[in-house]
Amino acid sequence: MLSHSSSLKDLVTFVINIITLIIPVLTVLALVIFLWSGVRYIYKAEETAGKGPERDAMLWGLIALFVLFSIWGILKILSNTLLGTDSGGVGAPDATGAPVNIIPPGTQ
Repeated sequence: MLSHSSSLKDLVTFVINIITLIIPVLTVLALVIFLWSGVRYIYKAEETAGKGPERDAMLWGLIALFVLFSIWGILKILSNTLLGTDSGGVGAPDATGAPVNIIPPGTQ
């Protein structure tokens, strides 16, 4: 958590990490909405009317996925350029593209 002596970099990193944790949950929700609407749209394929809500939900699901992936990409760019860190998590490549060796403390 943040303490009273935290810098702006620590605060920005904390906010980016929180948003990075929320993005996958929202992505799964948007994907489920899109897929469920697609299934319902296909189920109603024989009907001539009444498919509007499913089509609209599929469109909004796609828009939500686009926005979420865009936010995720912008956060990665900000994290890499402004903070010099990568919020990719465990085993993420470093700036050179090589995998990071993670050594537990006390095993050296």
